[in-house]
Amino acid sequence: MKYTIICILSANCLLFGLSQIVSAQQPAQTSDTFECDYATDIDQDDDGLIEICNLEGLDAIRYQLNGSGYKASVDADVITTGCKAGGCTGYELTRDLDFNDNESYSSTANKVVYTVDDYKDSADKGWQPIGDAGNFLAGIFEGNGYTISNLTINRPGLSNVGLFAHKGGGSKISNVGLLNVTIKGRINVGGLVGLHNSGSIANGYAIGPVEGLAAVGGLVGSNSGDIANSYASAGVRATSDEAGGLVGGHSSGSITDSYATGSVEGSGAIGGLVGMISDNFNSGTIIENSYAVGSVEGMSNVGGLVGLKNLGRGTIVNSYWDIEASGILTSAGGTSKTTVELRTPTEAGSATTDAYYNWSADNWDFGASSQLPILKYKDVCTPTTAGQPICDAFLPHQGVGLRTLEVSTESIVRLLPVFSSEQSAYIADLPSSTDSIDLRLQSYDFAAAFEIKKQGDNTDYFTAAEGSTIPVSRDDIVTIRVIGAAADSAATTTTSYTLQIGFPPITLAAISVAEDPPADIDDADNTDDTVNEGSVVALSAIAPGGSEDYTYQWMQTSGRRLAIIGSSTATTLNLEIPEDFVLSADTTDGVAFTMTVTDAKSNNVPMGSVSKALAIEKQDNGNIGAELEEESDTDGTMLTVVVTTNDPDGNPDTIDYQWQKQTRGSMQWMDISGADTNIYE
Repeated sequence: MKYTIICILSANCLLFGLSQIVSAQQPAQTSDTFECDYATDIDQDDDGLIEICNLEGLDAIRYQLNGSGYKASVDADVITTGCKAGGCTGYELTRDLDFNDNESYSSTANKVVYTVDDYKDSADKGWQPIGDAGNFLAGIFEGNGYTISNLTINRPGLSNVGLFAHKGGGSKISNVGLLNVTIKGRINVGGLVGLHNSGSIANGYAIGPVEGLAAVGGLVGSNSGDIANSYASAGVRATSDEAGGLVGGHSSGSITDSYATGSVEGSGAIGGLVGMISDNFNSGTIIENSYAVGSVEGMSNVGGLVGLKNLGRGTIVNSYWDIEASGILTSAGGTSKTTVELRTPTEAGSATTDAYYNWSADNWDFGASSQLPILKYKDVCTPTTAGQPICDAFLPHQGVGLRTLEVSTESIVRLLPVFSSEQSAYIADLPSSTDSIDLRLQSYDFAAAFEIKKQGDNTDYFTAAEGSTIPVSRDDIVTIRVIGAAADSAATTTTSYTLQIGFPPITLAAISVAEDPPADIDDADNTDDTVNEGSVVALSAIAPGGSEDYTYQWMQTSGRRLAIIGSSTATTLNLEIPEDFVLSADTTDGVAFTMTVTDAKSNNVPMGSVSKALAIEKQDNGNIGAELEEESDTDGTMLTVVVTTNDPDGNPDTIDYQWQKQTRGSMQWMDISGADTNIYE
């Protein structure tokens, strides 16, 4: 049987399938969408936004913060030529910009001015944040899905520090990412904005370390506006108070559908997502549908999600933190979850106790089990494929390689192990009659390129003409390569996955138990079993399927250590349970073992593990042994009781003695007063 492969490129999804679908045009990622014309037409596409195509244009925003015209320097005239009726209202990126790339400058002489070479040199300050305490961004800054890379700021004595120092009025920032930032400031320090007084940030992200004295956040230092569909992956450090993975201080407005993954450290009011919610004016500050999964360290008011709610104000709804990743069990708000609880769901929770309760698939992609949810472009985006970014596409740089890998013939084929982005080798069990497969690939980077080849066959099946097939046979190895942007910089990266065809997956069904002397044991499942002390126990893995060329590894995971007879890497694990294993004060004791199996056809990737718990019952294995010794002399006779054999059950109890006597003609033994040692004279 053969299947025709139709290649569709739509948002993040590359689909090789059997049905006819109209293909979507991928938005261009090239840097030459516009050649900026600041002399005769500053708004060539007539959308009311002034085009920014180099770092000098980005720097010029500070001279006309409302975006009503272009002003190249503090002394230059304001140019409005080309603005539509009603005037221009802001700025837009027309390409990726990189502070380390000469192509991002109109004059490379500015490179030394805009960047930091030596953070120990206080004169080497790098980028001057756009705006200041009294002058704020008041217009629109539209990123169009582009990125700004290698932003460096070294101004530990300056407050309001970020790409933008201060943002207020009705200003809007949307659809922009900052990669590989390194920022140092004093108070109100963030990757994107230092002081966000009002307005909105949507579909924004920042990756890289941010450091300051107080009110330090991966994306925003101090927030009084609305932040939506945004994330930060930054190491955040405050030498004093208020540090958060996304926002340092949150005094009003909202944070919705956002997350932080970086580490956070400081003194007081330290949180995985937000350091402190102040809400001094009781304005209804909100955090909703958000999470944090980074490590958190501080001295006081430390929380996995939020460090401190000042005056107890602020509302936190359906938001979570990872207690294992953060190392923090408490928070000023939000719900604690384990790593597994946050990574297992593949859809929003339906009960209030579920993770991601009432979250929307319009904003989030929940991925496969073992993956965290990631964000989609929402609201401030193009609902069709005519522009950039595309609504429902993933925000870039949330991961590397594949987000989804599905193999199918007439139905979905199970992969072993279950797919996760970090796992590179898989086995697909196919019916013997199969001679082609369909692949569904979804990448984190919607602009990624793909290559699909088979071992020994140089044909690139991804780039083959429409109507081609991917023929496969048993033992084939298919390699999938994803060439896309790195997660933390503008560089490209190649991620490879291998797919082994045709070996049935191993099923780790149970561990069977056999006991000598024989006992009645239910060995058909993995429920706890009971064995006796003083016996020899054999644990055997039940693992049908696979190539049957397995490697085993047994490990005792709890209880007092038992001696292993033979090897811990054999199919069966033999254990000898001592007669005195259970202490005298107990009637049972417990141990547990886990077996991990690797299939020879799995590229040495463990196929899974299974565990068995054993309750060991105390047995009466006999009494102590004792002898009576007699010693006589002229003064009389001395009797001594000597213990010759210890209790085989291992009882450590003190032995009590009591001598008795029997009167001639009587059948009754009577205690001898005071004769309570092992010697009687």
